Amino acid sequence: MIELFLLIAAITTVAAIARGRGATPWLWGTVATVGYLAVAFAVVYAFEQRLVTVTSPLMARIPWPGIAAWGWIGCVLVYLRFFRARGAVQPEGKWTCPNCKWLNARYSVICEACKEPYTKS
Repeated sequence: MIELFLLIAAITTVAAIARGRGATPWLWGTVATVGYLAVAFAVVYAFEQRLVTVTSPLMARIPWPGIAAWGWIGCVLVYLRFFRARGAVQPEGKWTCPNCKWLNARYSVICEACKEPYTKS
């Protein structure tokens, strides 16, 4: 149950960062969610089909599907934060949109309210 709440919080974060970086929030939220499920099921399948074998009892107790699935979410977040809108002018901190006066996060390269791109003043 706690993992479901954490997943909802992670997908909300993915959507917020995607919106701030000029990407489509629902698309990246879907990519993160579907990837999370696909990676978890792929790892479970690999262990059940003996495609991956674990010989150590200590290694067998590690929740590999969960680690791999959260790794996928982490990769999506890293891509959105550091590689999406890489060529755009980057703000140095929180910035106020000159069009609508909305205070945007420091990672946002477009205004989250009116979609006006960040311009250095």
